Amino acid sequence: MWKYAVTGLFILFNSFIIVTQIDLQDIIYNTFFYKGNNNSNIIQIKSLRQQRLKRNAPFRNIEEITKMSKELNTYSYMILHNNSVISEHYFKSYIDDSKLESFSITKSIVSLMVGIALDKKYLSSIEDKIGKYFPECTMSNTSIKNLLEMSSGVKLYSLSGFFTSLVDFYSSNLTKRAFSRKPVFESGKYWVYDNINTQLIVLVLEKATKMKINVFVENYLWKYISTTEAQWSTDDSGNVKAFCGLQMTSEDLLRIGKLIMDKGKVNGYQVVSESYLQMIFNVNTNLCILSDIKQHNKNYGLHAWKSKINDTTIKYFFGSGGQFLLLIEEWNTVVVHMGFDVLISGPDDIDHILQKVVEVTHKTLLD
Repeated sequence: MWKYAVTGLFILFNSFIIVTQIDLQDIIYNTFFYKGNNNSNIIQIKSLRQQRLKRNAPFRNIEEITKMSKELNTYSYMILHNNSVISEHYFKSYIDDSKLESFSITKSIVSLMVGIALDKKYLSSIEDKIGKYFPECTMSNTSIKNLLEMSSGVKLYSLSGFFTSLVDFYSSNLTKRAFSRKPVFESGKYWVYDNINTQLIVLVLEKATKMKINVFVENYLWKYISTTEAQWSTDDSGNVKAFCGLQMTSEDLLRIGKLIMDKGKVNGYQVVSESYLQMIFNVNTNLCILSDIKQHNKNYGLHAWKSKINDTTIKYFFGSGGQFLLLIEEWNTVVVHMGFDVLISGPDDIDHILQKVVEVTHKTLLD
């Protein structure tokens, strides 16, 4: 429990001194999330070290980007436009080979692995019930699709999504925790953003493929796109933190975006089907948001997001603290923004930072 208290106090204190130059946000990030070269409680995802992306004048619009970095506590910012990196910036002590914590972007990558599992016939359908793989599970009547949509019927562990995430993050056995959660509502009715959905998806993938998730990612995704190894945080029992904890370089995250923009292909090889990549951004607007049942889901697909900024459609992966992988098809552009702002802790905080990153990206493209 001390970890919850310390993290909570750090964040509370930081909210009061945000106007000062004391950068506790970086202390929090480096103390609790960034692993660096620390090998405790992580597993490796090996790489075949693909050739790096082409660079083309990557230092344009420096003034605007530097201003954004101070406002959003940015660690890295990259733009891929027309298959060339036209902007690449790192801040604080981070560099191009720093493996940064992606937080809930990990969820979206897990969704990509569901698509690959469908393509390889490890899974027959996203309509499969969890009970097909785990008859004893309390959510046996919930489908993989319900988990992907965040409509499994569970409700948050507490009134605070932040506190629920802390409990998940510091759980000593996430498998046990996932199997202990019980649906409270009918599946497919309410949208509730809960980490345990992703944890169950990974358990299903491991059961269906007979591979640990890091091996499955390594064999079917990472070897095709990555320039270096990635790593995944685990709990004390060795279970990956499926809902967060995947750490990679900014370029390798950018290359995931390029894979999606290239309709799932790398050098002519279909890594993941185009049809699934289209599906993950389809938003089920019939889902009521449990925290405000008068509102319906407008932005969330299958562990992926879609919004409009100034009439431009933005498809994206999002992680707490300000992690973004943006896909702007209209501009033939992929953007990575990594950083850590403690005031950006969940889906409700997305709009401001998304608007800012898109605006700076647009100015950079015009520079």
